[in-house]
Amino acid sequence: ATGERLREAQHINRSLSALADVVVAKEKGVPHVPYRNSKLTHLLQDALGGQQNSRTVIIIALPPTRSSLGETLHSLQLSARLNSLRGCPIGVRKTESYRPI
Repeated sequence: ATGERLREAQHINRSLSALADVVVAKEKGVPHVPYRNSKLTHLLQDALGGQQNSRTVIIIALPPTRSSLGETLHSLQLSARLNSLRGCPIGVRKTESYRPI
């Protein structure tokens, strides 16, 4: 790849690397999870085990070629690790003073 495609691939790889860093930090239970290291992880912070009651679906696109076997394996391993993450659900309370705007 050259030119614009190369730059796009580099950005994607940086985002996926940052996502893997978040997964590792969550698995190890470290106090600081590096969500702000990329736009992708920052946007997905709540979905990746933040303080929100949410369900997250991850879709992994896998190419059907032998030449992409390494990337396919890496994608499957990352998706399995993402599947192991669990959020911290919080209780949702409705207060008496709540009024729709």
